Amino acid sequence: MSFLLVRLVVNPESSSLNDVPVSHVARMVLLGGQTSELSIFENGRPAGSFSLRPGVARADEGHTLLLSGNVILALPFMARQRVVWQGSVKTDRAHRLDAVEGVFGVRDSPNAVLVEFLPGKHLFRYQVKGETTGQSFPLDASGARMALKALGVDENAFDGIRKGLETPAMTAKRSYVNIRNEKIEAFLVSIRQGEAPLADVYVSQLGQILFVRTSFGYTLGSEDVTP
Repeated sequence: MSFLLVRLVVNPESSSLNDVPVSHVARMVLLGGQTSELSIFENGRPAGSFSLRPGVARADEGHTLLLSGNVILALPFMARQRVVWQGSVKTDRAHRLDAVEGVFGVRDSPNAVLVEFLPGKHLFRYQVKGETTGQSFPLDASGARMALKALGVDENAFDGIRKGLETPAMTAKRSYVNIRNEKIEAFLVSIRQGEAPLADVYVSQLGQILFVRTSFGYTLGSEDVTP
């Protein structure tokens, strides 16, 4: 016991005693009732904004988180474009994921893509706004091949992509962030794919997202918050 206490005091960030279930942090974000308003930066330059806020909760229903935002993306072989989105994440009364819905589009374009993810039905749907029909894909290997084919990509490429990728892993622990030079306790959710880090997400103890750092040049937060 004394060894664990020394380890916690000398090196608190690495102590396994700080580990918490990812589900606990997710529940805080869902039930905390906090609004997260973050600026998006690309390599330190302003690139957009992200908003996450709670929806109206009803006693006989689950909970809803409302998302919106925009970001400038530089895609291969394309000019930089500002992508905008709004959507929602819904859970049932037991806090299980019920549905994810969203609208994505490029600013100044008349077209938008409607996306619906239904885990209970194991379906992913998309539809171009203004059109009367869309497509649905099952959430399995055959659905991934169908989606690639719809995008004009060789569906056989799925096997090569799948072999080269591992399912991302998420861990959470107690940590700290600095807000206006004041150190406060927070949760740190780390997302990794194999040995490669993808993102670190700092969440307050009340469930507010404070700062996000990705491995591909984008950060979300404000100038007042540093990990």
